[in-house]
Formats: sequence, structure tokens, C-alpha cells
Amino acid sequence: MRVEFIDYIRFEISGFAKESLAGLGAGALVMDAGAGDPAYQVRDPRLRFVSVDLCVGQDDWDYSAIDVSADLCALPFAAGDFDAVLCTPTLEHVSEPEAVLKELRRCLKPGGKLFLTAPQEWYLHQPPHDYFRYTKYGLAHLLEKAGFKVISTEPHGGYFLLMSHRIALFPRFFFPPVKNPLLRLLRKPFKELVVFIFTRLLPPVFVRMDRFDRDRYATAGYSVTAVATTPRTGATSI
Repeated sequence: MRVEFIDYIRFEISGFAKESLAGLGAGALVMDAGAGDPAYQVRDPRLRFVSVDLCVGQDDWDYSAIDVSADLCALPFAAGDFDAVLCTPTLEHVSEPEAVLKELRRCLKPGGKLFLTAPQEWYLHQPPHDYFRYTKYGLAHLLEKAGFKVISTEPHGGYFLLMSHRIALFPRFFFPPVKNPLLRLLRKPFKELVVFIFTRLLPPVFVRMDRFDRDRYATAGYSVTAVATTPRTGATSI
């Protein structure tokens, strides 16, 4: 059973991507690393995009529009090809995140921007290609090791925004698919009521309560902007 609901966390991620891309100069070349299904891609008509994905993990996604099918650990691009990289949300699905970040750094011009999102609290998805969750400190550690300087890190809301998503999933577990048409008919009124309450009524209430979580330690994830640093040259070993 597929239950649609207002996904406020997706709004956080797409809003970050749109705002970040809007700050790039016209004609900038952007790699969408882990681009996935076009339904989840964010585009700016002023910019040039190259979408890259391994094209595994989600059977119901349309990968036909992906420009380059490749492992993010071994990208078929020259060093410094790109002005920016958009990677949202992909890092939890790579088994070697440090290697991926180093490869993205290699493909960026010095001073190029990385716009990255990653989850801190999320359910298992796209198994078996789901490996990690990240705190903001873990992300900073990995990015700095890979040759980036972190410019900003913003949480995707706090506890209540996270709960707005969690409670909206309730009907999926409470109403598993059934083949018996009589049972489907009998449970339909109750199902519609439960779906309305948990996917339409309660999530906006939780979102409005999110202002009460000032620490935002319990967050769905983070949006990070980082810049590719210029490698130091002429270093002398002692």
C-alpha cells in the first residue's frame, strides 16, 4: 500500500538544493552525484547538469534519464571538470563515503562548491544499499579529510519535524495489503480515517511545534555547504 503524505523533510532538502544552486553563476557545470529518479531531482535552467548514478537500489525509480552510470568512487571525469557538485541524499548509500568525497573533490575546481545532504535519523531504505547515518561532526570530519572546508551545516528541523514524517508512515504498518475483497471493503472507512489523521491532520501540527526544539539534536539530517580547498604544494617531509 502506498500512502502519500506531505513530506516536510523532502521540502527541507529540495529547498536547500534550490537555494544553493541559485547562488551559482549562469552556465556553471554541476554534477548531480547520486541523481536517482528525475522526480527527486532539482534543476536550475541557468546551469548545466551532468547526472550520475549507479542505477541500483530502487526498483520503481526511472533511471533512463541518467547521463552517466558510474560508481561515485571512480568517476569518469577529469580533475577540476565541475564548478559544483550536488549530492542529495546519497552518502548513506555508498559503502566507502570517504573515498566518494575524495573523488567528488577531485572532480571539482579549487574553490568549487559541494552541496550535500545526509541523514542522521532514518529508517532502513533501498536495502542492501544502505550503510550509514551521520552526525554533523562526522560529516565535518569526513569532508575535511577529503579536502573540503565546511562553510555551513544546517539541520533538517528538529524532533517534531522528524516526528511529522514518522507518524505519517503509521498507516503503512497498520494496513498491510490484503487480497480478500470483503476485508478490504470492511476496513476501508477505518483506513481512510486513520490515513487522514496520520498523514494530513497530525504532521502539520508537529511541524508547527518544531520551534520548541531549539537544540535540534534529534534531527532527520543535515544540509552542508563545503568548498574544495586548494591542495598544498611544495610540502617538505622531515
